[in-house]
Amino acid sequence: MSLSALIDRQGLTFSGRDLSVGNRTLKMPYTILDAGRFASGIAVVFDYMEFDKSERCENLWAIDLEGNRVWIAEAPDVPANAYVSLISTQPLKAWNFACYICTLEPECGRLIEAEFAK
Repeated sequence: MSLSALIDRQGLTFSGRDLSVGNRTLKMPYTILDAGRFASGIAVVFDYMEFDKSERCENLWAIDLEGNRVWIAEAPDVPANAYVSLISTQPLKAWNFACYICTLEPECGRLIEAEFAK
């Protein structure tokens, strides 16, 4: 089974900064690298290259179906902390640039576990 099979994209498509949910297209503030539905909304991984390099990269957000940000995911306390893709939406897991598999609390984005996988 491919990893993409673990991500619920039912009714979701994305291209550039556009995220389509059913018949509705939402304009996001950054280019979308990955997105998937989970219990309380949509997890969106934005292109980390578009964020300020002098600050922590907070590029994994949960949004509601209206496009409102619900939370920003906590990341491991490592220099290259940007997220690069989703691994699964049930449980909510994402891959980060420093080779950590991060399990997140879907209600608030709290980092539950960071497993180094290099």
